[in-house]
Amino acid sequence: MMVEYLTDIVERLTTQGDALLIYLVVINVVTFFLFGLDKWKAKQSKWRIPEATLLGMAAIGGSIGAWLGMKVWHHKTLHKKFRYGAPLILIAQIVLFFLCACGSSSVAQRSTKNTVEGKVTEIIKRDTLLVGTTGDYRPLSFREDNGTYWGFGIEIAKEIAKELDVETAFVKTSWPTLTEDVLAEPQLFDFAIGGITITDARKETMLMSEGYLSNGKTILCRASDTNRFQSLADIDKSDVRVMVNPGGLNEQFANDNLTHATIIVHQKNEEIPSLVAEGAADVMITEVTEAPYYVQTDARLAAPLMSKPFTHSEIGVLMQKGQEDLLQVVNNAIQRMKEDGTLRQLLEKYGMIQ
Repeated sequence: MMVEYLTDIVERLTTQGDALLIYLVVINVVTFFLFGLDKWKAKQSKWRIPEATLLGMAAIGGSIGAWLGMKVWHHKTLHKKFRYGAPLILIAQIVLFFLCACGSSSVAQRSTKNTVEGKVTEIIKRDTLLVGTTGDYRPLSFREDNGTYWGFGIEIAKEIAKELDVETAFVKTSWPTLTEDVLAEPQLFDFAIGGITITDARKETMLMSEGYLSNGKTILCRASDTNRFQSLADIDKSDVRVMVNPGGLNEQFANDNLTHATIIVHQKNEEIPSLVAEGAADVMITEVTEAPYYVQTDARLAAPLMSKPFTHSEIGVLMQKGQEDLLQVVNNAIQRMKEDGTLRQLLEKYGMIQ
């Protein structure tokens, strides 16, 4: 452990350039041979190298060379100023070396932190990751009446916050205003999460993370109508009432693909399953990530086309452009969750095994 620490310190001091290392090698080699030369001059009764010069060479970085010269050449070992002076200079320089190394490490860490692009630095200083979410999309993101949020996407956001060692705070958004809220200035939140499909249209004006969940359009209907709705053509009939939430891709899918069915727009996504079960509509356009939850929690409902989704896509995290530093953190967290099994555990927890 100590060897690794010392190696790390040497690397920190030398990575800024080889000049320091070259200087130390040269000054110590010269000092070592100066002690040898002075020893030879002493034997030959020649003019000696001044002691101040020898100690001065040690003081300006050649202390190792001086100490080795004394030992190898058996020179100046009986002189108190050398016997004690050279080791003391060496010890002082080692202490100074470590102090400089630690200071350099601290400055380097602060410098690295400060040079990280703005958004991550801002989040760390704030000590809170602000997460926009609709809170109406069980089991990915749901807001209880007391203001608490839960869901698959909520836990993904908390895992991302762990990467930055900060807390999470959730900010309410909506499907109709999602893009507007993401692009708002000043920003309402750092990124949005919770059932947000990765699309080319969104990527044109915003940043989207790597996908963390496969998705696709499907339907919810009453369990008694399971055999009635076995294809998109079965749904697109004049006597079928299709309910969707406004402003999102569900409404867009219905408008693009259903020309004969009656499309009903209902403001609260979380209320639509119950309305279908009660007969206020026949079909809900939803997604394979949402449908299983309602089938499991309401026996009146069925998702007969779960295994044959109309579309195939992935869900990701949405944020403003210019936040590539935060995007990298998010992608790193997603990759880590895929590799360490966290994503799998969350899928099992919310009954979303894919």
